[in-house]
Amino acid sequence: MSSETMFWFKGSVNEAINKSRAERKLFVVFINGTDDISAKMNGLYESLSHLLCELPLIAIKLEAQSDNCNLFSQIYPVIVIPSTYFIDSNGVAIEIIGGSVDDQNVLLQRIHKTIDIYNQSLSSSVTQNTTQSNDNERAKSEPVSQVSNTREPTPESTPSAPATASSSSAVASVESERPSLDSKVERANQLIEAIRQKKAKEEEEREKADEIERRKGMKEMLSAKRLREDKEKMDIVKEREREKRAEKLARERVLAQIAADREDRKARQMTFTDSTESKTTEPNDANSSQSSPKEPEVRQRMDKTARIQFRLPDGSTRNNVFEATDSLEVVKQYVSSNLNIRGFTLSTSYPRREFGTNDYNQSLRDLSLSPSSVLLVVPNSGIISSRALTSQSYIWQILTYLMSPLVM
Repeated sequence: MSSETMFWFKGSVNEAINKSRAERKLFVVFINGTDDISAKMNGLYESLSHLLCELPLIAIKLEAQSDNCNLFSQIYPVIVIPSTYFIDSNGVAIEIIGGSVDDQNVLLQRIHKTIDIYNQSLSSSVTQNTTQSNDNERAKSEPVSQVSNTREPTPESTPSAPATASSSSAVASVESERPSLDSKVERANQLIEAIRQKKAKEEEEREKADEIERRKGMKEMLSAKRLREDKEKMDIVKEREREKRAEKLARERVLAQIAADREDRKARQMTFTDSTESKTTEPNDANSSQSSPKEPEVRQRMDKTARIQFRLPDGSTRNNVFEATDSLEVVKQYVSSNLNIRGFTLSTSYPRREFGTNDYNQSLRDLSLSPSSVLLVVPNSGIISSRALTSQSYIWQILTYLMSPLVM
């Protein structure tokens, strides 16, 4: 065990006080701080610890701002840190060393001087206690008759009474001037307990405030999340309404275009009908006589050929003339080689008919595609190119569907 461990008392302040009073030793309290002066003073005590262990001292070291230091400061005000208090058995501070000293010899001299004062106070206290006990015994040994005749004091007893009274009053005054250390300790303990309860109450209130703040934050976060979700829903609804309006406008434009195309087609058809009728009503007997023999030839030539109009996926059209006896496979090869289209099927627009594998071996006459017909070229993937998605291609498909009966 090191000398420092043997010098400093390891128990509480109350235990150190009780031990100093029981062993009638000087009670020393060293308040240690964290500054350089405290470190210097602590070093002096460590260097003198082997000498101080031999002196009648009960020394305890308290760290500043600790619970024991707060308890001690309730009894003895701590003004300077570091500081050393030398306290006798009655709780009176005989000597206080504030700050640090220059040399360990000076510190040792002051400690010896304080011990001498403490020993003198102990001897005087023992003398007073002995005198008081002797006076008490002398008073008890006097006869009762002398006690009853105290109203007429004799010349021998008159001087002793004032001396006894004066000594008793002196002891009483000393005792009254020296408050009980136990009462101070008890009061300090009560103050420390009150401070602890106050700190516990403040901690509880702080925890409640933190909990209230946390719940408030959660409510604000949930409210912000709800508002964000509502805003997203409103944005989705507005976007759907905007899409519906755009689709409605596009549908109206297509319908208006279809109606305009119908009117245009109707006007051209009426013009073509009027011109045809005017040509047929002209008197031309010679021409009629000459044309009558040619009609069978024209009809026979038309029966041998098949004029095919192709509607491509991009909305454009191509025309070609095939033999009526050619198979549908010849038409498919023409589309593949001349129109640069791969992976497609052929179908009629009206009535709707999609040609299968068995139909490609039949002739155009057998499939009722002569003398003229319209075939739709449909890609097998079912995906129409971006050009086919334009309004023009869409209109052309509708027009093709509507004009197929007229072409037939």
